[in-house]
Amino acid sequence: MHIHSLRFRIAAGSGLSLILLGLVLTSYAVWVFNRQISEHRRIMRLHFEQILLAEAERYARDVELILLPALQTARTLAWGLATFPGTPRVSEIGRDLADHLLQAVLRSQADWLGVYTAWEPNAFDGRDANFANKPGSDASGRFIPYWNRGADGTIACEPLVDYETPGVGDYYLLPKASRTEQVLNPYSYQVQGKEVTDLAGRAHPGRWAFPGHRRGGSGARSASEKTGYKRSGFSRWAGPNHLFGQ
Repeated sequence: MHIHSLRFRIAAGSGLSLILLGLVLTSYAVWVFNRQISEHRRIMRLHFEQILLAEAERYARDVELILLPALQTARTLAWGLATFPGTPRVSEIGRDLADHLLQAVLRSQADWLGVYTAWEPNAFDGRDANFANKPGSDASGRFIPYWNRGADGTIACEPLVDYETPGVGDYYLLPKASRTEQVLNPYSYQVQGKEVTDLAGRAHPGRWAFPGHRRGGSGARSASEKTGYKRSGFSRWAGPNHLFGQ
């Protein structure tokens, strides 16, 4: 067949058209396929994000249920201890009764590091001078008992320290200044002669007293571990000023 014949030119044009059509259809098919894959990935990502969000919310609720009793206890202590001043015989047995109450609360909560109350000068029984350097007080005589649990499980009473020092004394100064409940950032603290770090605490303000509790870092993390999050991920604890822990 002569290349210049009409039949050849028609056949060549038809073949070229078929090739171009094939390329167009193939390109379109690849574009549609890629778009379907992208849409499928987007839907799957959205689906998994929804699952993860639901799981995170569930774990957060579980942790809240573990920690909420601590805040409720601090509130109850604040309301209960606030009734002590002015009651009959408070100057004679008030401190002993309050100590027994704090000790009983700590014994009932095996994962708590400590529980305390801090009173303004002479606000509890008006007898600070009589209790200077006595158990549960310092040279000021203020009623500031800190019942705590040592690493070996020993329960002891020590006076609170640094309660007037900004930063380390925020457990006392913040609720006093704001008159609101406070969840405290982690910090180091001496417990029965040993430094304990990564504490999570709560404080509730009363009229004269500032009861609160402390949970050790291992105890705080155990609250998350009880939810089972470590099977597939990690958690972060949020303090008032930053994230901490894992």
